[in-house]
Amino acid sequence: MGRRAERPAAPNGHIGFGASREHVLRVLTIAVAIVLVYRVGEYLWTPNIVKSVIDTVGEDNSVSRDEAAIEEGLEKLKKVEKENAGLREMLVRMRIPDERFTLRDKLAYVYPYIEESKFPGYIWQTWKYGLRDENFGTRWKQYEAEWTILNPGFVHDLFNDDTAAAVVHYLYRNIPEVIEAYDKLPLEILRVDMFKYLILFAKGGVYADIDSVPLKPIPSWIDERIDASRVGMVLGLENDKLGKNNNVGHFTRQLQFGNFIMQAKAGHPILREIIATITERTLSGIMKVDADIWGKEIVHDLMEWTAGGVLTDIVIEYFKDYVKSEVYDPFDPQQLSGLKEGKLIGDVYVVPVKNLDGGSVDEEGVEVEEGGDSDTKDLLARHDRARIYAGVDVDIGGEVAVEAMINGNGNDN
Repeated sequence: MGRRAERPAAPNGHIGFGASREHVLRVLTIAVAIVLVYRVGEYLWTPNIVKSVIDTVGEDNSVSRDEAAIEEGLEKLKKVEKENAGLREMLVRMRIPDERFTLRDKLAYVYPYIEESKFPGYIWQTWKYGLRDENFGTRWKQYEAEWTILNPGFVHDLFNDDTAAAVVHYLYRNIPEVIEAYDKLPLEILRVDMFKYLILFAKGGVYADIDSVPLKPIPSWIDERIDASRVGMVLGLENDKLGKNNNVGHFTRQLQFGNFIMQAKAGHPILREIIATITERTLSGIMKVDADIWGKEIVHDLMEWTAGGVLTDIVIEYFKDYVKSEVYDPFDPQQLSGLKEGKLIGDVYVVPVKNLDGGSVDEEGVEVEEGGDSDTKDLLARHDRARIYAGVDVDIGGEVAVEAMINGNGNDN
């Protein structure tokens, strides 16, 4: 095919064939505008009027360029805002509380509770061994991996005993009483319990024992009929024997919350109170554990010091204090007994025993299944409980399990 004929260039001072109709209209508009300006009268005449008219007419030529500049500016603004948010968070974390503050005031100052914030996408776990350690345990590795698989997009960190201690020392460097109490705890299992509260209070997210495995994604845990923005903490019951002849089973409360799986926003008042309580009791020396006494007694001591016993007392107290919890109707623990589905009390979403498989044991320490296969569909996560500390499958009250808890030994084989 032959070359396409090119259009001749327009002579100087004339409009060529390639000129657009829109351009002609713009030129004519400018000319008319200038004539009109002259005819308005001398009292309106200034050179700026002509410039303004010309600039106005010419604005159309730069619209696309201006839009691109605006978009570029907005992107830069977003980047600056993101950087500023990071700096603000860093400044908050570097807060040094006044020495005259009470322990609770220090905790609230360094890690304030922001109710309208969202649950952070963190999953925290701790275990005696690191993931690459041959003693970690095959089953626990599978459980650990499942938390990541089922919750893509979440940051998932696992700490061994040494790294957990380093994290506590870093996060609470401006509250030395907390570090002192943590270091003073006589048993590793006590430090593990305290770490759970400390990491959630500082960072928020989900804490899960290494012997727990998720069955549903974390974002689906809260009933869709409940406004998740109103929830500040998710806690599961591990024992429910209210009204059963004062029987607490192998626990310390007829109705008892567990700390094996918890979700919270950073700075939550319940976490603040339990950290302060453990710290004060530890430093005062009023809490003791007799490692020479085997069986149920030592387990109860552990629960009262850092685990379900003290946690339950603080949660119930929180519910009964309307100033803290905004629960204005009188609260009775009976309201939580026999739950078939999650229930929101104040800003705490309470999950029934069967939904987190906290299980239960009878007065002899023998495990009692709570739901059976028919309730599997309701499970959010399954928890193997104290078997994590034993070298063999024994109940939580067995001597092997208690010895392992004290010494921090045990695997899944």
